[in-house]
This record gives sequence, structure tokens and C-alpha cells, in this order.
Amino acid sequence: MLWAHLFALAFAYFRVGCSVESHLRCIFGAPLRLTSFMSYTGNPDQVRFDSDSFLVRVDNHASYCMANSPHLFDNLVLSEVGKVDGINDGLEIAGKGTFKFKLADDDGRTHIIRIPNSLYLPKLKSCLLSPQHWAQEAGDRQTWMVNGAHHCVLQ
Repeated sequence: MLWAHLFALAFAYFRVGCSVESHLRCIFGAPLRLTSFMSYTGNPDQVRFDSDSFLVRVDNHASYCMANSPHLFDNLVLSEVGKVDGINDGLEIAGKGTFKFKLADDDGRTHIIRIPNSLYLPKLKSCLLSPQHWAQEAGDRQTWMVNGAHHCVLQ
């Protein structure tokens, strides 16, 4: 019985820690997490863990979206087509395809985003989302990004 209470207490501290971390990330502009690892629904009995989440850094100076794992692509075509300069001493491009990921909006709705002609760089530390490349590939004049002092808004 004591273990059950200790576990509930430890889990409550974990949820509070996640909430504090989330607020700090918003303030200090940490990388965008496309889907949360854990979401708390308000009910202590309903907590959802998401093992499919991964970090994506938004880089409005990048010419292309870049991902570091083949499972993040649809239609990945492997081929050594060159090198990306500006990241360390340069990283080899191992292929090109459609970068695909899920994104939860402010209302909690999940959208599947597909960005064709994205680069596969296996040695990249985390994925890079280029709003410029996304907007160019969307071609709809409705895809854009606005930068603020501590955040960015993707439309």
C-alpha cells in the first residue's frame, strides 16, 4: 500500500517537472518537439506516452528540410548527391525523399505534414525544418512562419 502512494507521489512530481520544463522551453526557445513524449489530460488516471516523438529544430536560414532517419521519409531514394556545408565540416547527403511527420496544432488536432524533396543526412544530430522549403513545396501561399523574440508561429 505504501508503494502505491509513493508511486503516485513520484508520478505527480514527474508531471509537474514536465510542465515546468515545457514552460522553460517556451521561454528560452528550445527546439520544437513535434509530438509530446507525454501529455497529461487533467485526469490523473489518463496519461498518454508517445514513443514516436522526435526533436525538430526550425532553421529559417536552411534551404532544405533535413532528417536523420530513413523511417521519417516517404519515397526515400538513396543516393550520394553531395554534401551540406555549414554543419560542422559538412555532412554527406545520403538520399532525398518526402519528409513526413505528425504535428499537433494549438487545438490538439493532429496533422500529417509531407514536405517533398527533403534531404536524408544520417549523421545529422536532429531534424531541421526549413519554413522556406516547406512553403515553396506547399506552393499554396498559405504556408508561412513568423518569428518572435521567444517563439515562432507556423501556419
